[in-house]
Amino acid sequence: MVSGGERQYRIARILGFVTAIGFAVSGTPAIASYYVSTAAFTEAGASTYVYNNAYNYNADISGVNLIGSNSFGGCPAVSPPITCSTSGGGTMSASTALTTANNQSQLTVGNTSIPYSIAAAASAVANLATGKVGVSASGDYDFVDPGSGQYGGKGSAYAETVDTLHLAVASASATTVTKIGVTFTVKGSWTVTTAQGDSGGSVTAFLQFGNGQFLQGISNTGGGWTPAVDTPTINGGWDSYTLSPDTPDQITFNGIYDLIGPSNDLGFDMRLGAACGLGTACDYLDTGAISLSLPGGVSLGSDSGVFLSAQSVPAPEPAALAVLAGAIGFFVPIRRGTRRLGRS
Repeated sequence: MVSGGERQYRIARILGFVTAIGFAVSGTPAIASYYVSTAAFTEAGASTYVYNNAYNYNADISGVNLIGSNSFGGCPAVSPPITCSTSGGGTMSASTALTTANNQSQLTVGNTSIPYSIAAAASAVANLATGKVGVSASGDYDFVDPGSGQYGGKGSAYAETVDTLHLAVASASATTVTKIGVTFTVKGSWTVTTAQGDSGGSVTAFLQFGNGQFLQGISNTGGGWTPAVDTPTINGGWDSYTLSPDTPDQITFNGIYDLIGPSNDLGFDMRLGAACGLGTACDYLDTGAISLSLPGGVSLGSDSGVFLSAQSVPAPEPAALAVLAGAIGFFVPIRRGTRRLGRS
């Protein structure tokens, strides 16, 4: 049974990630059964007229829907010439034991006397069966007040999947080391339709596999507008890894993770967040995606019972595994706390 305090904490947690995309990373792996979370938030306004709209879905780690698909904010009562419209919603799939969810939010504010309108949109999807999370966010620039660049539409989206994985190695002893290939791919596109003022945003990708962690952001800021990848933060657990390509269009992390002994229970956490607007659009809705390369004799299970069930888990190619295992890795110490990569 989830307590009232824990329920409020989880609701606050998802809303906090929506409004300021930032991931707290520590050196301790988390094993917390399974859940999926998605959220979409939009803001649109001109001068003093600023309206908000948000939808979010959060499945509890025991598979209990905490708050379902709810709307927060939205359009207030407005009078001509001001117009405001909102749409959106969230869904989840009961057929996969609450392990898929999606949300989308759209908000448009206009003035018929000029006429003009500005809009914002955000979407988020998460699916444990396919091993994917996706986000998109965008917003128009308010051309009515070009001097400030502070007004317009902004979108924020957040998606996360969490599971506890169970890997068994046939005929392994307590000291047997089995190498697992882990690939995390983030693909997307970045469009700047109006390079003005605060046009810009950020996309943040995070993966935890056992005690191996990977965190990297893509961002641009007013005055630059061309997105660039940040220096990755990589911590513990990886025997070796490669990172290529490493561009705003695609980030592919390939890591080798060492299993010790005949069985391992590993925490898994994959997150993707986006906060973009004022003339910038970030579309990473199709992926991040996780895939595993399991040697012969290794079996995979999970608390959710559906982790990667919609994927065929390939056996690793010996040559590729050898290259990864021989790669020289480096580990960047991760400071405790929250790294914020969104626009406040």
